[in-house]
Amino acid sequence: QKDELKERLLCCSPKHDETNFSANGYVDFLNQQLSFFDKGVENIVAIIADNAPVNRALSDILKVQFIGCASHRLNLYVQNEFYVGIADLIEKLNTLMLILKNRLKTNGELRLYTNLKAVIKNLTRWTSVFEMFERFYEIQDAINQVVGDPEVAINIPNATDMNLLNQIMPQLKFLHKATTKLQNPELSMLDART
Repeated sequence: QKDELKERLLCCSPKHDETNFSANGYVDFLNQQLSFFDKGVENIVAIIADNAPVNRALSDILKVQFIGCASHRLNLYVQNEFYVGIADLIEKLNTLMLILKNRLKTNGELRLYTNLKAVIKNLTRWTSVFEMFERFYEIQDAINQVVGDPEVAINIPNATDMNLLNQIMPQLKFLHKATTKLQNPELSMLDART
């Protein structure tokens, strides 16, 4: 069809020189991969990638448009700006979830009260903190039953922590919804940028 979107996987290969991850190193890699198709980097019309500086530098070297990932920009914003004020709460809940997930006896005791597992944060995804907070709400009653591990009690959020968590969750839900929309394959670049 004329208006049908077609995606092609150009290459899926590790770089031959895994010591050079500079923009010039990627130019060499792309030239090498494109040579299999009798093409070169002059055939590239745009770089569509996350907002890593090397990707911007690559588009500058190739003199092509750089189209950054809106979802990645939102991820960076949330981690670098929004989470600054709640860093202690994030670490406290992550410590709690790590204990619940990784300590065999504590994990076994938690499973007596819920089938849901503890969720920990992932440094590269802001949504993992949101998912960890959501999971805390879902298993909060079960966590209160796990009294065998003193570190669980120390890391259960106090009233001040819960107040803060209750205040930020509506904002996080909104940001999560926005992230989900940005990942929709039917979303146009114009819509993503407005």
